[in-house]
Amino acid sequence: MKHQILSFLGACALILGVFIVVKSLRVQDGQAMASSANVAVKSIEDGARLSSAEKRRIRHVMMKDGGIETLNGRDVRAVLKQPELVRMDLPTVVWQYRNDFCVLDVYFTASSPKVLKSPVVHYEVRARQNDVADEEVSGVCVEKLVREKAAGQNFVNLDAFYKSY
Repeated sequence: MKHQILSFLGACALILGVFIVVKSLRVQDGQAMASSANVAVKSIEDGARLSSAEKRRIRHVMMKDGGIETLNGRDVRAVLKQPELVRMDLPTVVWQYRNDFCVLDVYFTASSPKVLKSPVVHYEVRARQNDVADEEVSGVCVEKLVREKAAGQNFVNLDAFYKSY
């Protein structure tokens, strides 16, 4: 009986210790944080619905070389949907989109995590395969991502979700 009570108290102390550690690691305002898009949904508020003609125009602009930098967060979200990863290190916010071919990082400068009205200030493209140079994918990465999203291929990447915790 005494052994069971000691085991119970030890388990309670362990749980309390884990709770304290988790609470102490919480991110404060102004600190960097990264999460899967599913966790950061609150930071990317829904904007007004765009017409299909407006989405086609935005897709066309995105597929031009450097066209992403003429858009804002609402435009990017309307075409590429929810990013797979959101990193907030205010005033910089990064949305990441991925497929098997490449990775697209879209950078915004904003005073808050709500970046739908903020312009894109920079974007980077890189290859996912080790034997492919980033320059080889830079011309077609955005086009492939846009075409996949337009075709409705919005599969959940379980690896990205798992790695966020």
